Amino acid sequence: MADQLEWRQIEPFGAEVVGVDLSQAPPQAILNQLRQLYDQHHLLVFRGQKLTLEQQRSAAGWFGKLYPPAEGVNFISNTRKDGYLGNLELKFHSDLAHCEYPIESVMLLGVELDEGNTSTKFVSSAKAWAELPDDLKKVVENRRAVQCFAYGPTEGVYGFDERLPNWSHRIARPHPRTGELCLYVMPESTRVIEDMPEEEGRPLLEALYEHIARPEAVYEHIWHVGDVVLWDNLACQHARGALNPDVPRTMQRATLGPLTFKQQYPSLSPEAQEIVFGRLGAEPG
Repeated sequence: MADQLEWRQIEPFGAEVVGVDLSQAPPQAILNQLRQLYDQHHLLVFRGQKLTLEQQRSAAGWFGKLYPPAEGVNFISNTRKDGYLGNLELKFHSDLAHCEYPIESVMLLGVELDEGNTSTKFVSSAKAWAELPDDLKKVVENRRAVQCFAYGPTEGVYGFDERLPNWSHRIARPHPRTGELCLYVMPESTRVIEDMPEEEGRPLLEALYEHIARPEAVYEHIWHVGDVVLWDNLACQHARGALNPDVPRTMQRATLGPLTFKQQYPSLSPEAQEIVFGRLGAEPG
């Protein structure tokens, strides 16, 4: 392997890395460049990878602190019994936004899917803030929004259940590593803007959602077996359409972050656990 990392720009954001085998630790010079590229672009794509879950976790660990294997979600699947999220449609969101400590990074590997016929969409929350019109910035830059647990059917985008986890984050949320401001509202989980009447907050949130998901701002990754996508969950949002239950789709997943969901909510009631894990498509515990 050469000492200079080979990569190409993805539009409208992200980078595709060439010639790196994630099953093997790269030289330190390449690793340093990968980390720098990741902080700059927030999303990296690697093609043609063959990884065991442990190899994938090891590669993800080059970029931060791994979740413990027993606490992380290892498969996103509509066929595996130990897979999460089933066939649900997922609107744009960042994982665990409803926690004090959201997931920091996610690495997905395509292992079973309909080649070229399934996708995940990504947007850059950092670019969304940077490109937000000044009049909207002035309205929200010092405000906070409540994020709630809302995967799957709710009472609509503003559905809320007091039994389930929720957390208030700054709308202009600083990235803990890079310092960039990221537009931290999302249609999947944002409940309300704090200290703002709903009749004012709702149209404002809709305007922010429209800005985040502008077609020219979306990168749609068309999946092939062996594709790996690593993204910064604090600087990006992702979404997918509802899946065809007759077509298998399984992604192998490694997760980075300081505290898992269970570590942040160790005393969640059995009733709340049943709701949370039922919506995720998994068993409580």
